[in-house]
Amino acid sequence: MIPAWSCALLIASCNTAQPVMPEPEPADLDDSRFPPDPDSPVMAPELKREAEYCVGFRGPADCPRDRCWWKPNLGGCQMAPCPALSVERCNRVDCEVMTGCNGEDQCIQRADPHPECGAEGYYAGGPCCPGLVRRCGFAVDGGVCDGYSEFHMPWCLPCGDGKCSGPLENKCSCPEDCK
Repeated sequence: MIPAWSCALLIASCNTAQPVMPEPEPADLDDSRFPPDPDSPVMAPELKREAEYCVGFRGPADCPRDRCWWKPNLGGCQMAPCPALSVERCNRVDCEVMTGCNGEDQCIQRADPHPECGAEGYYAGGPCCPGLVRRCGFAVDGGVCDGYSEFHMPWCLPCGDGKCSGPLENKCSCPEDCK
């Protein structure tokens, strides 16, 4: 089966006026909270303005891809989630820039509020709690280690404690504990 984004890319490839980038797969971006409700009493005023801005566009060619994304199943042009934004556009109150496992800065959803220190499995900004270290790495096909995936962020893990525990601690992320 051909992914929906590849069909959109093929159809749009003839249109030189508006290049169409493939939308990230649903597994990469959680859009369960989208579209954000601009009438929500808990939405920050800055986000309300951003959501209202995006909803004003009526077609996929008009929907500005630098801060919005076209989601016809959610009503059309919607405010993009943080991981869909470029680092340059990662200036919303709900987003922050963090260096990913590939060494490149990426826009991620802000942990609000930031904890004093990150517990095991925490991956947003700020330091890890004592006894934990930031690590990357996971096994892909055939058990080969990949620590530099495009959307992969370093987690706080208890590497070095002599135990291989949890789904995030493995031979790739904590080779000293997991053989």
